[in-house]
Amino acid sequence: MENSTSPGPQHERFTEWAREQKIKINGVGPAQASGRGLGIIAQRRIEAGEKLVTVPASALLTINSISKGFRLAHEGITVHGLLASFLAFGAVELSAYAVWLGGLLVSIKVPDRASRIRLGPFLQPLGVVGLPDKCRGTLIAAQVFYASRRENCDEIGQLLQKFFLVKHGTNIGTKFHQAREDRMALCPFVDYFNHQDHGCDVTFNAEGYTVTSDKAYETGEEIFVSYGNHSNDFLLVEYGFILEENKWDFLPIDDLVLHHSIYDSARKRLENAGYLGDYTLTRDGVCHRTQVAIRTQTLGIPEWEMFVEGRDGADVGVERRTDAYIATQIIDVYYSEAENALDCLETKTELHPGPRKILVKRWSQIKHLIMDASNQFANPNTGI
Repeated sequence: MENSTSPGPQHERFTEWAREQKIKINGVGPAQASGRGLGIIAQRRIEAGEKLVTVPASALLTINSISKGFRLAHEGITVHGLLASFLAFGAVELSAYAVWLGGLLVSIKVPDRASRIRLGPFLQPLGVVGLPDKCRGTLIAAQVFYASRRENCDEIGQLLQKFFLVKHGTNIGTKFHQAREDRMALCPFVDYFNHQDHGCDVTFNAEGYTVTSDKAYETGEEIFVSYGNHSNDFLLVEYGFILEENKWDFLPIDDLVLHHSIYDSARKRLENAGYLGDYTLTRDGVCHRTQVAIRTQTLGIPEWEMFVEGRDGADVGVERRTDAYIATQIIDVYYSEAENALDCLETKTELHPGPRKILVKRWSQIKHLIMDASNQFANPNTGI
């Protein structure tokens, strides 16, 4: 049994509201879990295979919940940005969700104006201080959209608040009839569940969402769901947190593999063979796609084609050359980048302690993952 306390009256009111929306809640409830903030705990012994929460489609907040006029005014914005803008400026249409959203704002601790000023360097999409280049992606893309259309800083501040809420409260994509990029939903009560790299089964269809226990849980034990097989970079950018232990963690290394020494002719071969891009590094070493790409540098064309087709023989000399290339061109370079990033973060006094802490933790994880990977090569010519 784990230590937990009542979530407070606002969350108790929300639980009542959820049941009024026909959300079925079975043997679980929100609670303040020791050291982890708000989460879902078992209120009795839970057996494997029990349906814990069922949320009907009518209770979801999706882009279909937003009026056509509001959507047309935001043509070209991401679904996250649209939902954030709706939460910030769609007050007339939001009255039905007031109890739920009030609870979300409390539980997620959306930054106030002063905090947003301190978080500024962390939130800027074009120059995110300390974030790995490979995971910056479209972080807070809605801010770019609104910065080009609005001059009112307070309105942009409201948008940032709600974008923060959406990124933390939107945890599972829908599979309704929208295009892939629109498959997002704010899902009441399910958004209480915290994430681990494994957890309860979540299924969804046109009827709504169902969370089913993956194993037995004792009374008071926290229950988790998994947002998917995501790396910590993805979790950091999409949801604002990272896991201490994440079996799905990996590092994208396209920029290290496809640098200037891989000539256009080799890139063309990779593209024709279906192996251009999507290269990754894990604790176990580089992926097969990376091995194929690197061998454009260590094998002749006929031998490379045999490797791609799975007809190559085990050549110790080739393996050593390939390992040495990976060690010097990928492992050493990325390790130096991690060390430089950590040194840089030590001097970034303008960065708020919260973002600084999580970025230092992430770069430390990257550094240790690279160190583990360096041990997988037969003859690593690396200084690590």
